[in-house]
Amino acid sequence: MNDADAGGTQRGDIALFNRRGRPGGKCSRVLDESAVVERLAGEQIPMTIRPLSNHRLKIIPSLSDCPVATALEAGPPVTVSPDDPSYFGGYLVENHTAIAEAPELQDDQLIALIKNLFVGSFLRDSDKQKPLDIVDKAVS
Repeated sequence: MNDADAGGTQRGDIALFNRRGRPGGKCSRVLDESAVVERLAGEQIPMTIRPLSNHRLKIIPSLSDCPVATALEAGPPVTVSPDDPSYFGGYLVENHTAIAEAPELQDDQLIALIKNLFVGSFLRDSDKQKPLDIVDKAVS
């Protein structure tokens, strides 16, 4: 899936966005589209940021320019995930490590990113609560 690929009925908005000639739904571009961001936030559709690939593809000039805090503040559940790790040089941990030092990210936002991995996953809703509880226990 591309960044901010919403799946289901929401794909129409993302597909329309992609036809505007911008890179395939990358979060840094989606954030420029207030109607799309409002829909993602309103329906709690996950938005994925892939910092290492976005940096390597020069979508962002440096990892410190990764718009994670902005995306979180916009309201949709934001996740940080790898994109073709063997090519872009990082799996899940490396992508999270790359953005963890961003000065604008607060501890609660970093925790939200971890929790959103489960919230936005394809796990059944009944299976999401246990890992969320484990995260809560680990950070309390």
